[in-house]
Amino acid sequence: MARAVSLSARHPVCVTLVSRSEGLPRPEWTAGHAASADLDMMPMDKSEHEACVDKWMDECAVQDLEIAELLPLFERVLGRLWDRARQTLGDVTLTAIVDRVLYTASERFPLLAALRIEGNTLRWDERARPRNNDEVAESMRFVLVELLTVLGNLTAEILTSALHSDLSRVTRPRDRRSARGAMASPKANDEGKP
Repeated sequence: MARAVSLSARHPVCVTLVSRSEGLPRPEWTAGHAASADLDMMPMDKSEHEACVDKWMDECAVQDLEIAELLPLFERVLGRLWDRARQTLGDVTLTAIVDRVLYTASERFPLLAALRIEGNTLRWDERARPRNNDEVAESMRFVLVELLTVLGNLTAEILTSALHSDLSRVTRPRDRRSARGAMASPKANDEGKP
């Protein structure tokens, strides 16, 4: 007996499980809570991720940062989101997701080709560090929105509130000494990390 399981409003899936030994359908099957028709889970609208990123960028006054402060902030915020998502997804899955987001982003912003995943961190290739503040800020916004959107869609939004919360906790360096400290220790200026 086939049963339609709705994974999303646009993509119903029909599932029939047959016992190999008996050739008869097994009892009804469900794909778990995320696929339950009762929950009707829909992905978050991308504009909600955009609003969260825009609010964070405004609070950090990203447009006022020098490139020497902006790049470490970008590394720190990506590291913070990485740490949160890694708890649920693991290193291998998260590396694949982030690599794909960076690939997509680098097609639109070629400067992002200099951003590399090293171990569990993201680092700029020192030989190809960008020089334009506005382009870095715009590419930073694009990467953050894309990453939050992809992670939200892939996890049925279970990570979204935690990722948004962690994003809001990353603050800009208070002065030049703080900026140098942030380069040496990416988590130095983060508020109490859970």
